[in-house]
Amino acid sequence: STDELRELTDFLKIDNRLRYRVVVWRFDTDTANTQSLTPKNEVFVGKQIMGQIKKLYPSVIYRVRNNRVLFLISQKEVSTTKLPKLIQSLESIHQQLHDNNVLFQVGISEESTLEELHHEAKKALQIIQQGELFIGTHFALTFEDLGLYRIFSHLVEDASYNDYIPTSLKIIVENYPLWLETLKLFFDFNQSYKKVADTLFIHKKTVHYRIEKMIQLADIDLNNPEEVLQLQIGLRLLLIKAQHN
Repeated sequence: STDELRELTDFLKIDNRLRYRVVVWRFDTDTANTQSLTPKNEVFVGKQIMGQIKKLYPSVIYRVRNNRVLFLISQKEVSTTKLPKLIQSLESIHQQLHDNNVLFQVGISEESTLEELHHEAKKALQIIQQGELFIGTHFALTFEDLGLYRIFSHLVEDASYNDYIPTSLKIIVENYPLWLETLKLFFDFNQSYKKVADTLFIHKKTVHYRIEKMIQLADIDLNNPEEVLQLQIGLRLLLIKAQHN
């Protein structure tokens, strides 16, 4: 309620007249490493990160939770024009804490009122997750960095993304679910059979066979750019769906 929020902000000494960004700093063991971070190690890494951040931004409110740190930073400390400087500061801390066995990723939300911060906290984590899926390896990303993919964040919230997956792709999912990666790479590599074969370590003829079977079954026209775009968007939505199941 409004009264509870006011009590909490008074307790934490947060100025409810300001707008805030939520920053999520996630740390995971590299998937190539068989050892995972223990809860004790997660707390240690989280406190290390916040120890460095507090030196630069003493008034931030933070919480260390499992494999991530969540902190609030006000527009007074970091305005939109100062956002690049915040990212540079975080990158500098990242370099100091560099560990080849740990993956560090940061998601930075948009500015919001205190009442909307719970939405922005979810969004900051989504930025990391969607950045992994669509943009690739980046240490720090803002909501703006997602570009067109920002649309997907709204679909995730109401779980309506399945409505936007084209029927042709649903047919492929039902009949050739293990070939979806082949199809995605085929589009990602501008329909290059050789690059797909090299990436998947399979013969080029195998790629041809899979693509032809999928095209024939779902009646896909690869020369239709609009249809190809719909399939590419659908494949990305399937990745989001898998991530949230």
